[in-house]
Amino acid sequence: MKQHAYYKIGNTTNIVVSNSSMSAINPSEGGHPSKFLEFFGENKEELHSRSLERGKVVHSYIEDKTTFAIDDLDRPEDKICQWADKILELLESGDYGNNEVIEDKEIIDDIHTIAFQKDYDYTEYEIQSIILTAREIIGYQPKWGIPAVIKKFKENRGVEYLLFKISNKDKFILSLSDKQVVEACIKSLEENPHLKNRLFQPIKEGYVLYKEVGICFKFPVQVEDGSSIVIKGKALLDNVHINFEEGLVFIEDLKTTTKSIYQMSPNKSKGTIGTVNAYNYHRQLAWYKFAIECLHAGSGFMIDSGKNKLSIPDFNAKKPLKVYTSIVAVETTGNFRSAIVPINAKWIEKGDKEIESLINRISWHIDKENWETSKEESYQGFIGMEHPIT
Repeated sequence: MKQHAYYKIGNTTNIVVSNSSMSAINPSEGGHPSKFLEFFGENKEELHSRSLERGKVVHSYIEDKTTFAIDDLDRPEDKICQWADKILELLESGDYGNNEVIEDKEIIDDIHTIAFQKDYDYTEYEIQSIILTAREIIGYQPKWGIPAVIKKFKENRGVEYLLFKISNKDKFILSLSDKQVVEACIKSLEENPHLKNRLFQPIKEGYVLYKEVGICFKFPVQVEDGSSIVIKGKALLDNVHINFEEGLVFIEDLKTTTKSIYQMSPNKSKGTIGTVNAYNYHRQLAWYKFAIECLHAGSGFMIDSGKNKLSIPDFNAKKPLKVYTSIVAVETTGNFRSAIVPINAKWIEKGDKEIESLINRISWHIDKENWETSKEESYQGFIGMEHPIT
């Protein structure tokens, strides 16, 4: 990706570690130090979150249907949506820069007309630059060619989606077919006697239910010379039930699956669609548990979905903290069955070990200010993870 003026590479002051960002540096997930830093420079997490996981859609739809706009036609593929979203963002900010040429004047005219109708004051040349800047930021490589990706954008309803998006600013876009699936999932959850008392109200007397909240926290990590650096972290939780007096916490993460809910078992082999092991759900829930532990220790705070700090009661210092984690799974096809999948201590411990390894990796790069090569490459010149680092 070319580094024009608009392209702001991340730096260490931007880093707020999340489960998603850890994937960007994890070698086993195709991660790399530079990819991790870019994650913060271009707000990749926000870009990803615009194409909400269906589980998040279900949860958000339950909370407030008015935050969604329903498109009668099928939603374009995610990459096209990301491109259109980025075009809209650049129309808003005016932060663009690209000197390449689009030979297809029709798309420039279409988007220029849309922009003009919506009071965006840009020339046709500037519209061209915005289209190509957005294309570059979201990751279309030059080797794919401008004519090919422009054709793909047009044929996949990119222009129509952009117009619908502009007309429904600050809303999540759902196709009519997705809306039907989401409503079927919600119906299943509401009618499941084991779930309705967990997702929609506190599980027991004495508990407070927090829905769609974030936890921002800090923790120290020791680096090579024996000194410590402070890492900032965040976790976004679907549902968390807290009994502050007893120190009891139940974390529930809503997941959807196109397969049977019985394949959501942590013991299924890697590669089975929708399983805990295949998608690192154990690490995600372990990270949420760690966030709660930091909150309990006084090194974190809770925010609502609008990023406003929440005032919460103090934990009873005389009671040890106990955190239980589970997934609430619901099928998006067939019978739309739903169930609770506990993530036991064995799997949380596995997630803890992965988190410790990745945090140590991140802290090493922050300490060394080296984002070009991995630890393995820097010390020994190889990338085989089976070799110890000396």
